[in-house]
Amino acid sequence: MQDTIHDLTSTHWWITVAVASLVLNILASYFVRGFDRVLPKLSARFDSWKGRKSSEFAQDIDQASGDVQHMTFLAARQASLHIAAVHNYIIGALFFYAGGKLTSPAFLSTLLWLVGLLFTLAGSGDFGRAMRCRFILDQVQRKPKESNKELNCK
Repeated sequence: MQDTIHDLTSTHWWITVAVASLVLNILASYFVRGFDRVLPKLSARFDSWKGRKSSEFAQDIDQASGDVQHMTFLAARQASLHIAAVHNYIIGALFFYAGGKLTSPAFLSTLLWLVGLLFTLAGSGDFGRAMRCRFILDQVQRKPKESNKELNCK
């Protein structure tokens, strides 16, 4: 504790803090200009991508609500994607386990860990696609049918 107090009260510490703050401030002023130039473009691209994806999603819901065969396809696709996700997770876990057990060549252990990470990421992607199919099916089931609306009005 005494050493920490001595370090904090030393001149060397305060000069280091001042120089580091000055360097960070200068770097930040250069980065702010770049961020101000790049971030609006990224935001506009993200907004257009989000609008495109939401319209595709609404189109998929409309298409599935009018076709029982398409709903069956989505249910089968969801099941196959769940199986693929679990398969990728298991393979990724095996690669992680093998990478942890292997001690002699470090590069091989790291390579096995990276392959395990790739399988895990692939499993996450499959799981996300499966959840999209499930969400479309849920929205179709919640969406009132046109014939039900006519019956309720009479």
